[in-house]
Amino acid sequence: GTGKWVTALWATLVVLRRRPFMGVRIQTADETVVRLTPFVFVGNNEYRMVGLSAGSRDKLDGGRLALYVMHAPRRRSLLALAGQVLVRGVNRVQELELFLVPEANVETRRRQLQVSLDGEVTMLESPLEYRILPLALSVMAP
Repeated sequence: GTGKWVTALWATLVVLRRRPFMGVRIQTADETVVRLTPFVFVGNNEYRMVGLSAGSRDKLDGGRLALYVMHAPRRRSLLALAGQVLVRGVNRVQELELFLVPEANVETRRRQLQVSLDGEVTMLESPLEYRILPLALSVMAP
């Protein structure tokens, strides 16, 4: 709903206000990459990122984490890049890299990081360890 878009706008403004770029090392079972990025987004399975359905997912039980890493050379380019993702889709924007993995470690030189967990911002210690636990949550639906 609109809450997700309000949160995304707020996060964008926070990123633009502070020094937005940080070095991260992302380690998965298959590879280790180092990137300079304004953010790393980790979600449950791959998101649809184009048009009016942006932010939705085809399924929640795919058993993979989706790590999105943004490459943007300047603060100003972050807003343009967000517009490109909405119009062209995440798969057609070279500045947004996607890793689909069951687990990953994200490490920075900073000891602590502000991390948004479902809209709540909290301080966590680096490295951040992410792991998907398939079928760990039971959901009752009509």
